[in-house]
Amino acid sequence: MKIIKDLDMDHFNSLPLEFASEILARAPAKSVLECKSVCRNWRKIVDTVMNDPLFSFFQKHLYHVNHPSAAAEDSGMLSFLAYTSSGFQFFEYDQNLELTIPLGRTREISSTIDFGGRHIGSCNGLICLSPHQPKGLVCICNPFIQEYVLLPDIRMGRFDDYHEFNVWSIGFGYVAATNEYKVVVTFVSKSSMLKVHIYTLDSGNGWRNLGKFSLNKFAPCDLVHGSFANGAIYWIGRNVNKIVTFDLIEEKFCQHLALPPLSRRQKKLHQKLGVLDGLLYIAIDTEDKYFDIRLLKKKNDNGVKKEGERHQSFEWSKEYRVDNELLAVTKNGGVLTYNDDEGYVYLYDTEASTSKELVEFEDEFLQVFPHKNTFVSLKELKEEDTQKMKPVKRKQESLITFKQLQEDANPD
Repeated sequence: MKIIKDLDMDHFNSLPLEFASEILARAPAKSVLECKSVCRNWRKIVDTVMNDPLFSFFQKHLYHVNHPSAAAEDSGMLSFLAYTSSGFQFFEYDQNLELTIPLGRTREISSTIDFGGRHIGSCNGLICLSPHQPKGLVCICNPFIQEYVLLPDIRMGRFDDYHEFNVWSIGFGYVAATNEYKVVVTFVSKSSMLKVHIYTLDSGNGWRNLGKFSLNKFAPCDLVHGSFANGAIYWIGRNVNKIVTFDLIEEKFCQHLALPPLSRRQKKLHQKLGVLDGLLYIAIDTEDKYFDIRLLKKKNDNGVKKEGERHQSFEWSKEYRVDNELLAVTKNGGVLTYNDDEGYVYLYDTEASTSKELVEFEDEFLQVFPHKNTFVSLKELKEEDTQKMKPVKRKQESLITFKQLQEDANPD
């Protein structure tokens, strides 16, 4: 937020707290924190608004993050978080600019945790990281406010279960109707039985064992974790040739989704689920090293699945063909992709079938995913073991390098 020197601060100082709350709730999270640095009076106002339960500031701010005004949408900023070997790095892409001038702003979130797991999913600024081993602890964190919690160990019950259920997968999602964040862990046995445990933040109940299920020899593909969309978590069943669906609201498995038909150029074993703007997609590998992207859309519409609506009213729609992992689609028709082996984010031109390097990560690159900074607090969710993330000491301001600069388009 740019602060003009000759700004009459008395206007903000004399603003009723109710109005100040409404203004701040519509500002980006970073700008809210910057307001605290203007002067002591502003800091006092912001602290009062943020900490007074009367204003419900955190929920109000989260609502405007998820339901931006027309002005906020016109800003054209897409925001992402990179999960690297030395912490989280936040960057933005301005999609209002021409495809030939991919500019953005970078800002490192100067915090990390000694965890080293894999990103499972993100909901409202909260990130779920999985351990590398089935017996490890699941981590939930909000890098923006530097909070994290390690969920307690899952007690499998009988000793034999630790050896029998040796394939596992995790999903993370949010139930808006009840304002609940849930982690689902599935264990698959050698006999293809499925054991499900679920953890609800803010419940105080710990892990709940939902029991054992037989899902026609279901097993997640190569330990791929679940994708959350439309109030459910989805996995590709390796043996059932279906997409297995777990409803987070009812906490039970529901009707399987059929996979889209494959052409001769597509490989059955190379399919991956993901989420784009709230819609489930499947990326299908082709023989020419491209990925066909198909979105799960409502028939004759692109609306989001409503609670209780059956999947029969949805169908797979072929949308894009890209050459790397799908990240986001810009309103100008470009597609942002990433390659974790090379450590790059690319801008892919779907018409010309060409990619340009947009961002290079100097640290070891793990994952990149869409992210919005929020004030959702694990402490506010009453997770008693919430801890502060460690600060990261840097010699340089950012470890993200944008490959294209404005001067490239205006050499004179």
